[in-house]
Amino acid sequence: MNASHPPVSGSASGSASGSATHAGPSSDFNGRIEPVGDWTAEETEGLTIVEHPAGRSLVFRCSGRIATWFEDLLGGLSLIVLLAIVANVPLFQVAALGFLIESMGRVIRQKRIMSAFVGIDKARVFGSIFLGIWIIILPTRALAGFWQDAWLIDPESSQTRFLRGLLIVLVPLLMVHIACCVAAGGKLRHFLWPLLAPGLLLFRFVRSNRISRWLLDQSIGRLFPTLAADIYSSPPLGDWFVPAMMWKKLRYNSPARIFAEARDSTLGFLGGLRPGYYWWLGLKAFLGTLIWLTIPTLLLASPAGRQTGAAAIIGLLGGIAAVPVFFLLPFLQCNFALDGHFGRFFQVRSVFRNFGRAPVAGVLALLVTGVLAIPLFLAKIEEIPAEFVWMLSVLFVLFIWPAKVFTAWAFARGQAKDHELVFWLRWPLKVTGAAIAFAFAMVLFFSQYISWNGARSLFENHAFLLPSPFWL
Repeated sequence: MNASHPPVSGSASGSASGSATHAGPSSDFNGRIEPVGDWTAEETEGLTIVEHPAGRSLVFRCSGRIATWFEDLLGGLSLIVLLAIVANVPLFQVAALGFLIESMGRVIRQKRIMSAFVGIDKARVFGSIFLGIWIIILPTRALAGFWQDAWLIDPESSQTRFLRGLLIVLVPLLMVHIACCVAAGGKLRHFLWPLLAPGLLLFRFVRSNRISRWLLDQSIGRLFPTLAADIYSSPPLGDWFVPAMMWKKLRYNSPARIFAEARDSTLGFLGGLRPGYYWWLGLKAFLGTLIWLTIPTLLLASPAGRQTGAAAIIGLLGGIAAVPVFFLLPFLQCNFALDGHFGRFFQVRSVFRNFGRAPVAGVLALLVTGVLAIPLFLAKIEEIPAEFVWMLSVLFVLFIWPAKVFTAWAFARGQAKDHELVFWLRWPLKVTGAAIAFAFAMVLFFSQYISWNGARSLFENHAFLLPSPFWL
């Protein structure tokens, strides 16, 4: 589209000549609209208004991109918080591990790092509802604080009674507002519609008013035609104005139908979370991982509290026994994540060959897993109240999830190649990977002397099991 085309001609005759001169859209004098290329013109009562394609101005593109980034960030943070909460719920903890395994499988199958963000759209809904409720209750909380201060000073004063009456009126309205916003979709803009309404209503007024639209066309429309087109194309009330959305529901649906639709959509949303699938997948991953970790962990934990030479030898044997386990276990979890078959935890030869086809990526994956897991041992020095453990688990998810995604990427690189690297390059890299595994085993061994749980913390191996500091 040629941006030099003028958006408006002041009269019917001017419109016809302007259209001919600038090769813009054409129209007759009966209000008919004729599209020409990307332009359309509408003539009403001697005033011709040119419609520009919407969504192309720099201002609206930047605002749309920022809104998209914000939604993605909100979805990612919500996903991390939900994982941290689930990882500390008894009996449901393994669902968090199942989610991590599923994200690894998605990365391996689809060969895309972004595939790891499983269910980010649904997590965004939770985050939007939580953030929206938190924002809109801030004024009510402030008002409640004022009322409490006034009550402490003089319970019978007129200010105290006024604030109390205002709270009595405001709290039910707030509850209705929250219910309507959740029923409308739970997006953040639904909760904030009182703040967004003035601007969007102004856009609608400019779009519908003939004089204001002509003035806009003669000013912004001539300099920035696409910006004017974006202003004209304001969304309909039914897309963002919660009262209009609820009125439409109440007008065209019976209360029973509204309740049935709300029930079905809620059950469908919760069913789409697939909690049973993630729990079962996580349980199998937990058991398969625990089988590999049991013997080396028992050997590493047995010298605790003993000062004999035999204890030191047992600890060293535990470190040696942990080397092949810590070397292979990240990739065995990737192998299991392919289809969730439990037997894949014991396909050692296949995993070993996969490592040989991409040993550089495999060594980097082991290094990332160890480096990101080691600082988390410092977070286990002192126990914190149980109700705040999920907050610490947010840090664990932030460190463990990227390590698992990187390991899945390395495993996918091995799958993409047909043959192993040459012998004289492959084996030095395998030895390097074994050295990294032994170093992590030694760090794990000494961590029992600084952890609040002592030797029991060795069984809370967050690098391979649950992303939680104190889950036993």
